[in-house]
Amino acid sequence: MKEFQKYKILKMSHQIVLLIYKFSNAFPQEEINGITNQLRYTAVSIPKNITEILSRDYEDGNEFFLSNTISNIDKLRYLLMLSFHLGYLNKNDRRSILKLISGLRKELNTINKQVEFC
Repeated sequence: MKEFQKYKILKMSHQIVLLIYKFSNAFPQEEINGITNQLRYTAVSIPKNITEILSRDYEDGNEFFLSNTISNIDKLRYLLMLSFHLGYLNKNDRRSILKLISGLRKELNTINKQVEFC
């Protein structure tokens, strides 16, 4: 098993999760079972999928986890846009998360280009 904790991409995704939790704490209580949980679940899914890819000793299934990670990033972007438009997330907080997400997406693109899937 690889030591996945040392990877930059996992550290970046973990930072995104921490920010999502921090910012979503201020969301209205009535959203706890709505957008708050969706944001958190989607954000946590990203490092979970990355961990799955990095900890495998074989490549079978990596395409699935990479695809899911990219899909979750797009879902997260939408949920952040919705949160902003509903007034739950301010412009600066949204911008800081989106900056991290853009960096993570670039890293994933690099991995996607490096890995040859069967």
